[in-house]
Formats: sequence, structure tokens, C-alpha cells
Amino acid sequence: MLKRRAQELSPQQVADDPNADRVKNPRTSSTPTTFKLNWSYTVNGPKEPIPEAGVCTFMGPWIEEGARRIKAALDIMRKHGYRCQLPPEGWDKSNSRNILKKKKEEDEDEDEDDDDDDDDDDDDDDDDDDEELEYLEDNCHNDHEVLGKSTDDIVFVVTETCDWLHIRCATKEAEDFVLKHLAEESYGFRMLGKVPHVEVTTRIDDKQSASGITMTSRTGNGAGKAGISTLFELKKGTELVAKSLCTYANQGIQNPGPTIELFEVAEEWRCQGHAKLLLRLITDHFENIFFAHIEEVKFNIHRCETDHAHEWFRRQGFRDWDDSGEELGKYLGPEACSFSD
Repeated sequence: MLKRRAQELSPQQVADDPNADRVKNPRTSSTPTTFKLNWSYTVNGPKEPIPEAGVCTFMGPWIEEGARRIKAALDIMRKHGYRCQLPPEGWDKSNSRNILKKKKEEDEDEDEDDDDDDDDDDDDDDDDDDEELEYLEDNCHNDHEVLGKSTDDIVFVVTETCDWLHIRCATKEAEDFVLKHLAEESYGFRMLGKVPHVEVTTRIDDKQSASGITMTSRTGNGAGKAGISTLFELKKGTELVAKSLCTYANQGIQNPGPTIELFEVAEEWRCQGHAKLLLRLITDHFENIFFAHIEEVKFNIHRCETDHAHEWFRRQGFRDWDDSGEELGKYLGPEACSFSD
């Protein structure tokens, strides 16, 4: 592309072009890099994901919705001996929205004679379930910790983000449990994608020299186990030439799915196809996780703030989700895999 461009421009046009230096002097692994975005800024997840051996997060639409989705997952875990007490001690019920209580009162007014023969134990169980659901209505986006069968170790962390269930598994045993009882065997198909908390480096080209291109993806929670994100780094040799921080929901417009928070090619390395390559590798990464298990997974861009970036991403198949020009996206899948310069 650079050779073709140099041949098409006159010497004066090359000299006047802002990318003239890149055309005349192709970059090498010793070329310095400059990143100008604020890489400490992120909205939907941690800026520095921390990989942890043996840890993964399952996420997807699953069954039910809202508080009932969380409760259904917790009930399956409890049935097999895991422990999670909700509401927690000290919960102030008077501050809740009492959505379920109001609904229950309305139902009782309509059917006050239907349950006269229920025994007291059933009434107590119903009250406990209603109280837990009422708590979850107000707190379904919080992290709900599930303890081991015979220890106080945290085995699962269950939450909901933008209408997707998230289950963090701290051990291989927990991962196998989710696969067997929540993700696959119980329903005949998977509705949850598995996101391992790992760091993986892959060689992209066929060069075995020190100047070859590699991609590193680093996935994990942030400090204090908060949120989850993946940092992608594209390197030529040892030089970092492009990178992107991705989270797993665009909470600004309540879209679940992988979300580009930050995306940048180093200033000295632009106009050499690295942005296109980075986006293709990120797309492949997320399709491998989600596309085989979940239909219509949204791939989002959070706050695309410049006209140049907006136009470039539109050429890669993204569209304006909310007509603001900032929140872009498309669906993962074979039909969304074509990219243009």
C-alpha cells in the first residue's frame, strides 16, 4: 500500500503529505512509538486486567431475566451444596423498591381464596423466596458470592450486566459445574460463552525472526476483582505498535457483548494496515468465544468521538447504534467479517 501510494504521488505531493515520512521511511522494529489516548480512562471495565490461572467467567443471555435469572442460577448451585445467603444480614428492606411485594399484594387481591389450603411451611418458603427476589430486584447488578460446599472459599461470583448473566468461576471444579449444570447438559445447547482469565501470545505472521508480528491478549478482573476486560497488544518484534482495551458490555446504551473502549495505533506506525489487522484479530477472538454458543452477539464501540475514527469503523461494517455518532456496533458472525482499508 505504501509503495503504491508513493508511486502515485508527485515529489511535491509526497513532501506536503502529513504521512510523507512514513511513505519514504518504512518503520522497523527500532522505530519509537507514541500513544496519545488517555489509557487510564475506561467506563465499562478495568483498565488493567489481571489474569489468574484457573479462573474464567461464563457470560450470556441464559434463561429467565433480571432478578429471576440470578436466583435461578443461585438455586441450582445451592441444590448441589454450594452456599449463598440472600438477603445478607443487615439489609434494610424499607429502602427497597418493594416491586415484588406490591405485585404479590395485587395477586392476593385477585386470588385471595385460591391458596387457603397451603400449609405454613410452604408459606414460609414462599416468603423467603419473595424476600430474596425483592432484594435481587434492587441488587441484581451487584456481585453475589457463592461459597464452597464445605469451606468458606468463594467459588462463584454471580451477577448480571446489561441483561447478560455473568458467572466467575474460581476453580476448574467450578468451571466444570457450570458447563454441566448451567451452560450445556441441562438445556441441550450452550447459552454462555467462556472467557478464560489468561494471557496468551500468538505469532501472526510466518516470520521466525525477532521482527515478526505477535498479538498478546490479557484478560481478567481489575484490582479488587471488579469488572472484566481484555487488553490486546499488537507487536512488531519487541515494539508495541497498536493496542485496544475491550470490556464485555456497553452500559451507556445497555448493550451486552464485547465492547471496544480504547483503540489506537502508535502515531509512528499508522497507515501500514495495523488498525485493520488489530480489529480482525479482536473480532476473531470474540467470535471464537461467543459465536458458536450465542445468537446475535453485539460487538460494540463505546464513545467513538472523532470523525476520522467514526468513518473508519463504519467502513469496517459498524453502524451507529443510537444515532449519536458515538456508540457504534455490529453483530458478530460470518456476515460481519469483511474489512476495508
